[in-house]
Amino acid sequence: MDKLNANLNSTNDVEKMILDSKADMTIINAKNIDKATKEKEQLSNIQDLAVKLIDVKNNGWKELDT
Repeated sequence: MDKLNANLNSTNDVEKMILDSKADMTIINAKNIDKATKEKEQLSNIQDLAVKLIDVKNNGWKELDT
């Protein structure tokens, strides 16, 4: 009976480790998604600035819409 309880406790420990690991991976994935979203926004801002600079180059400062 003690051996059975030890095996059950061991199994529970392994299951807990797996669940903890999955939770850690979920947090890591969420952080990666957040980072990627911020990087995408930064790239979009850079693209917008590039378009404005092209407008300035082609049309002069009077056409710059800020």
